[in-house]
Amino acid sequence: MNFVFDIDGTICFDGKTIDSSIIQALEEIKAAGHQVIFASARPIRDLLPVLPKSLQQEKLVGGNGAYTSNGKKMDVIHFQDSLLTKLIMLVEDHQITIFSR
Repeated sequence: MNFVFDIDGTICFDGKTIDSSIIQALEEIKAAGHQVIFASARPIRDLLPVLPKSLQQEKLVGGNGAYTSNGKKMDVIHFQDSLLTKLIMLVEDHQITIFSR
């Protein structure tokens, strides 16, 4: 079975650490043969320091789904150019306020 855990506010309450009792429970889930997956709005590079070394090779989903990692390979998901053009046109046509970096 797959277990997916959000990080901030769900298993990490200070933005930096996960309580040892939670880590122990996660390790028990793994030991029982289940897959543990971590998800976060953070990019994966900012997610790794929160996880103990023993959990850093698990599947990770960062950037609200834009990045995925399986411990060996990181993938980036993005809009195809044609869809991005349509989205921008919709935003402009409806004068929607958007935030970007």
